[in-house]
Amino acid sequence: MIVESLKYSIPYLFLIFFLILIFIVEYKIRKQELHVTQNLQIIRWLTIGSILFFFGFRGFVGWDWVNYYPAFVKSPTLFSLNLKVFGQTRFESGFVLYTVIIKTIWNNYQFFVFLNTLTDLLILYFVLKQFSRYSFSLSCLVFIAMGGFYLEVDLLRNSKSIMLFLLSLKYLRDRKLGIYLLINIIGCLFHVTAVLFLPLFFFLHKEISRKVLIIIIIVGFIIFLLQIEYIRPLLFYMARILGEKFTALLNKYLQIDLYSKAYGFTIGLLERIFTSLLLIKYYFVLIEKDRNNILFINAYILFFVLFMYFAEIRVIPARVGGLFSFSYWILYPAIFDAIQKKNNKILFLTFIFFYSIVKIAGITNNVFYKYINVLFHSDGVQSRLLIYDKFKDQLLN
Repeated sequence: MIVESLKYSIPYLFLIFFLILIFIVEYKIRKQELHVTQNLQIIRWLTIGSILFFFGFRGFVGWDWVNYYPAFVKSPTLFSLNLKVFGQTRFESGFVLYTVIIKTIWNNYQFFVFLNTLTDLLILYFVLKQFSRYSFSLSCLVFIAMGGFYLEVDLLRNSKSIMLFLLSLKYLRDRKLGIYLLINIIGCLFHVTAVLFLPLFFFLHKEISRKVLIIIIIVGFIIFLLQIEYIRPLLFYMARILGEKFTALLNKYLQIDLYSKAYGFTIGLLERIFTSLLLIKYYFVLIEKDRNNILFINAYILFFVLFMYFAEIRVIPARVGGLFSFSYWILYPAIFDAIQKKNNKILFLTFIFFYSIVKIAGITNNVFYKYINVLFHSDGVQSRLLIYDKFKDQLLN
């Protein structure tokens, strides 16, 4: 069996090309003003429908299903629910209850996958309708390339907490603290990292100076490019204060390459250079066109800081930084709209299309992501488990 091959990426690239085609059609509709309201509604449902079809009916794709599938099998239904089940799993209680409810409806793991995807995409649909005023299909393309792929395939709990946070942005903007906290506390019951969303109510809506933005970006690139190490010494200093037990635990944790390895030089660095320069250039235009963009500019700054300032321990940008990748889903279409010159628009789109293709191909070019759509072919859990056990050390480290 071939472990790594571009052939595994082909179905995913077809989806990317299809979304690009939809965007071109949407752009022409807007440009030529062809029954805009009716046609754009068709575009929205066609875009969401294609993503739902692709991810909602996937087989045992990726790697985190090895945790979610056994958890689903062991979950009771509502009719046999015992409170002990909440203490017998490492999953958060909200996600456990969510799984139990779905299993009560239909005890079928593929239905569980489909309903997970449908839930995320319905929330995405309403959030994009509210905040992405320039191109729905482009937002969906960027969603897949910038974080959404992992959310739909491997990070089912994270996806719920992030989608709930996106729903709460309306109440952050309108300064309704109670309902904002309620939604994100529910998000914490799906994934504990959602606790980081709670304090954002107090500053995510505030416009910062472009000078401050430039300083943050310059310092971030200096820290990253010079590989300045300061997180580890700080952690060990704090561990020594707390005692030998914490020092030993930190040593053990940092010996695991998956967590402690530094975030290296990748195509993502070029993307962040490109995005940061565009954000600086169009900062005032973005805010002038839509004050809601402040929310997503600040979210991008958090994303940037977590990736560039904390790159020496990759688990921080990978696990925490990814919480704010949603900023791209809104900002990229907004930047496209802000660009005035036709040639610059073409260059910007070329970058997005190229980056999306390269990013998705790089993620999916191994046997874990061999795509199967269960509407047309069955996907055996035992055969997939054998593949996972055989190649997990090679592909996940």
